[in-house]
Amino acid sequence: MYITVLGIFIVPFSLLWALNPVRLLQFAMIVGIFEAAASVVVGSFGLQPAMVPGLLFIAYIIAQYALGMRYPGEKAVFSIMLPMLGFLFYALLSIWVLPQIFQGTVFVWPQKPDPFAPGAVPLVFNSGNITQSLYLTIDILIASASAIFVTRRSVPYQKIIRAYMIGGYAVIVLVFWQFAHNMGGVWYPDDVLHSNPGWQIVDQMVGSVPRMQGPFCEPSALA
Repeated sequence: MYITVLGIFIVPFSLLWALNPVRLLQFAMIVGIFEAAASVVVGSFGLQPAMVPGLLFIAYIIAQYALGMRYPGEKAVFSIMLPMLGFLFYALLSIWVLPQIFQGTVFVWPQKPDPFAPGAVPLVFNSGNITQSLYLTIDILIASASAIFVTRRSVPYQKIIRAYMIGGYAVIVLVFWQFAHNMGGVWYPDDVLHSNPGWQIVDQMVGSVPRMQGPFCEPSALA
């Protein structure tokens, strides 16, 4: 287990705002643009930057419920999120069941292809089943907790939206920075922005024209 360069900045600020849920949401909106990076790495699992304030936000909501706090729209939120929670249950069940049923008979394209033997491989249970399920579980828990929290009347929506927009502008800056790197050799912090061992980072070209991906793992994620 080790902390990355981004994590050195993200973890302390997240802990500083651990009791400020609005600030945690704002911070998650901004650092969430670093999709292909990790703040903390445990084995082959990289904790994405937005998950640090996100997990603290979940802990805050759980603590509020433990203290007797209730939110006005929680019933509506759970009704709306029910299909997503059902999908999570199916995904967690499928990672154990499907590889056992179809092991060796169904061929799939691996998350991290072998550069010496690229191609489809027989379906087997591997670490990717666990890491991708962890990402999905944390994402859905953060989405559910955030949806419950913003049903409060006192939530400053404009501040949260402003943080989201700041993240979008930062992505634009990083994409142009990467373009200058690819075309003119300008230094670009690729090792910092693509530091998550749980993701396959791709570099794609259309003829001689490089496709931009910015702080994301591939161009389609940037799109």
